[in-house]
Amino acid sequence: MIYSTPLYPFFLLFMLLTYWLFLKTPKARLGFLAAGSFGFLAWRQPAGTLGVAALSLFVYFAGRDLRTARPRLKFYLAVIVPLSVLLFFKYASFFLQGFFDFSVVILPIGVSYYTFKHIHYLIESSRGNIEEHGVLDYLAYIFFFPMFMAGPIERFGNFFRQTRAPVLSGAEISR
Repeated sequence: MIYSTPLYPFFLLFMLLTYWLFLKTPKARLGFLAAGSFGFLAWRQPAGTLGVAALSLFVYFAGRDLRTARPRLKFYLAVIVPLSVLLFFKYASFFLQGFFDFSVVILPIGVSYYTFKHIHYLIESSRGNIEEHGVLDYLAYIFFFPMFMAGPIERFGNFFRQTRAPVLSGAEISR
């Protein structure tokens, strides 16, 4: 399990202290959160990281395009890309086991979780329910390390609002 590493509590403490004590602007916090979360993923599974990053960038730009122009064909094509990645990693070995050695293919950590977050983002973008934001907002949302193994799948709008006005209170800490 990804969280069972003995270094995880130290990583979590480092991220929390740096985020709350040293970074004061939303952009700096988002950049740190995106980079730290991506770094955590790369540390735990270096092989799948670049593919997940490339897919995330594709979905971000597709979502941005869907917010300005909403043709159905673009939406369906955008959703097919992350869905096909999921289907490949989950089922290709079953269907193609006699033709290809799938022992060399590494299933990216949280591929289902990422796929459903990407699809949520594309759906909400196509409906016009997502505010304008930058790529750091999206990458911080996608790679947010405390949630990417088991969820829940946080709505982008909720995550975006929380990163714009973060609150550190006793109630939030206990929650």
